[in-house]
Amino acid sequence: MLSQVLAWSDSQLASTPDYIQWLFPLTTHSPFNPLAPAPTLEEFAELAQDLAVRSGVGLAAMRMLKFYGLHYDGSCVIKAANWPERSALWIAWSTTHDRYISRMLRSISLLGLRPEAKLVLQTLEALVPEYRPSSSARAVGFWRAAVAE
Repeated sequence: MLSQVLAWSDSQLASTPDYIQWLFPLTTHSPFNPLAPAPTLEEFAELAQDLAVRSGVGLAAMRMLKFYGLHYDGSCVIKAANWPERSALWIAWSTTHDRYISRMLRSISLLGLRPEAKLVLQTLEALVPEYRPSSSARAVGFWRAAVAE
C-alpha cells in the first residue's frame, strides 16, 4: 500500500528495490518487477485527471525527494536538512538511483505533474554537475528526456 511505503525508513527504501516500479509506473514493463503496472499512454492521460492519483504520486515524489536529501517547498526544490547524509549515497557518481530518478520524473510527468518534474529537473541540473563534474551529462540527459513532452 502507498501509505506503508511512504512510512518506510530511508534504510528500508534503500534495501527494497522493487517498490519504485509500483510508485512510479511507466508504459513499459520492468524486467526487475514484471508484475508492476504498465499503463498505456491513454490510461496515463485518464489517471492524470484523477485527483487521488495525482495526490498519491505527489506524496510518493515528496518521499523520494526526502530520500535523496531534497525538499519541494511548493515553488522550488531545494537541499533539505538531510542533504549531506542522503546525497552521499548518490550524488557523486552514477548509481541505480539515476534510473530511479528518471523513472520518477517520467512517471510524474505522465501523471499530470510535469511542472513539478521540471522543478526537480532544474535542481538536479544545477546540483549534479557540481558534485559529479565529469560524468553528470549522461544522467542529466536522461532526466531531461524523462520530463520532455
